[in-house]
Amino acid sequence: MASRRHTGPVLTGIFTLCALAVGFLGVNAALDLTQPARADADTVIEFQVQPGESVAAVADRLQHQGLIRSALVFRVAAQARRGVVRPGIYNLTSDMTTAAVVSRLVGGQPDQPLVIVPPGMRLVVVPPGRRVTQYPTLFSSLPAFNASNFLKIVSSGVVPGGGKISASYWFVAPKHGGTYYALEGYLLPGTYFVPEGDDEIKVIDRLLDALGDKLCPGPDDAHADAYVHDRAQCEAHAAQLTVGTSHVSVFVEMRKRYFTTDDVAALYNALSLASLVARMTPSDAGASGVADVYYNRYLTAHANRLSPYREYVQNLDADASTEYVRDSTHPPTNGNWWTPLGAPAVSVDSWSAYNTAVRDNTGLPPGPIAAPTWVDIAAAAAADDPMASPYYFVAADRCGQAHFAKTLSAFQSVAARTSLGCFPG
Repeated sequence: MASRRHTGPVLTGIFTLCALAVGFLGVNAALDLTQPARADADTVIEFQVQPGESVAAVADRLQHQGLIRSALVFRVAAQARRGVVRPGIYNLTSDMTTAAVVSRLVGGQPDQPLVIVPPGMRLVVVPPGRRVTQYPTLFSSLPAFNASNFLKIVSSGVVPGGGKISASYWFVAPKHGGTYYALEGYLLPGTYFVPEGDDEIKVIDRLLDALGDKLCPGPDDAHADAYVHDRAQCEAHAAQLTVGTSHVSVFVEMRKRYFTTDDVAALYNALSLASLVARMTPSDAGASGVADVYYNRYLTAHANRLSPYREYVQNLDADASTEYVRDSTHPPTNGNWWTPLGAPAVSVDSWSAYNTAVRDNTGLPPGPIAAPTWVDIAAAAAADDPMASPYYFVAADRCGQAHFAKTLSAFQSVAARTSLGCFPG
């Protein structure tokens, strides 16, 4: 009976301790989300706010670009100030706290006036890491844009009545067997001023031209695509990558890294790896490190060798590739692409070559799974430069910050930690 008389106070004490513990963890988590996304005060990012853009949309883009850890925390803080986000261009760095970013954008003055969209044009922002099935929504404001025709073209790589796109754009590979979309990975993300009369064919040309301009930039802005459609001229005027202390043609570097003499195949492989990078990290700042990890794993599989740490790493083991095949075979009806896997990756659509967790699926997936930025592509092209990365594993925390490990046991510890929240790099 005595023990029963004390049950109430004991349980009360336990509940009190639990409540305090939960409250402590919640406060710490909230404080963590307000901290800088990463300690990088040197890289200034020009962040644009468009007229009429909602606080929620601004918050989402800030998190996507790696400038804040949590869009939700930003929205709450902005609403508490009861201010407005003024249109304009703001110079931000990723070492700013959420409070500092809110202060700059809510009620503050932009560093530069916003570029005005010319009459007859539409501003379209293509975020990185999107698959081609997500593009129709981005261009839906164009009256002449036909989403159904767009998807047919990007799937087949053929323009109705106009022939194969690979014939017009020499650097685009014909559709590979076992892939879903011929133009996956080729439609470069970025900010575009698009004429209101553009249809789906002109939109595709515009995005492919943008990638070509990066591969072989013209002599000046007025002639940015001067070399794009001539293979010899494009290769002769290729973009230069900094590899170690040298400047190297992007095509030379890709051929070397992906063991081929064909620039089309080399770019295709670089896009495939770069697309995994784009899905792993939302910020260009993390591209190089993530690309190095995937390339290290690609090399061990290609050479059928052990890692320096005596571990056999034969798969890229990228969850995003499994999400891609899942959504390709069973497209979401609610438009929510890229939802996290609800089961171990190796058990989801394990029949597909896109599932890079399956033991027999060594090397790269059959093709790109999303659109990488030019920074992602350059990182994939120059991966494993003379200052080779020692890491073979990577996990992203809930804010998209990448964390690295050399061995499987170290990775398991990193993955367990990153699954709990956001942490400094």
